[in-house]
Amino acid sequence: MSVLYAVRSRFTDPAREDEWNDWYAGHIDVLLGVPGFHSAQRFHSTETPDDRPYLALYEVESPDVFTSEPYVAIWGFHDWRPLIDNWTRDLFEREEGGPFDFGTPRDSRLSASFVSGDAGAVREALAAMSPQASTAVAMGLDGSCGGIAWEVLSGDEPPGATPAPPGVDITRTIYNPFTEYRTEPRTVTQ
Repeated sequence: MSVLYAVRSRFTDPAREDEWNDWYAGHIDVLLGVPGFHSAQRFHSTETPDDRPYLALYEVESPDVFTSEPYVAIWGFHDWRPLIDNWTRDLFEREEGGPFDFGTPRDSRLSASFVSGDAGAVREALAAMSPQASTAVAMGLDGSCGGIAWEVLSGDEPPGATPAPPGVDITRTIYNPFTEYRTEPRTVTQ
């Protein structure tokens, strides 16, 4: 069972933000070297309702990866941690299975909606999302929301509808790709 790992945050020191972004690009390489990390992409938005302009998405083999020795050895933001706030880490699973198709070309955008509320209302809201949106429900780590919906938007294409049934809060942000979509180094066995 593959899971989606989403990390949202804000960086608080504009004078060092370029340096941090360079570090993070290298950190993605490190994470993709951890057995069980399959793909990654990082995003940024200039307008976020929850003041978390950075989003990193990863497809990971299972929740067990986060307790593995290789992951624990490299986990965290190290010296950058005091400069990062509004930081959440969440795991999501697709109820209908299938891959996490979040790869977004540089000339496109990613619409991501983070849905909060009781589990039944979250599932109802996810089911009512745009037919083009992929959805997943929360299953672990910080539990900052109950579900996620995302869709890749080409050019100036508007995002699909984001209805919010009673008792549900939807935080939606349009992100620009900050890095290329990356996949794990594949080894060929014969």
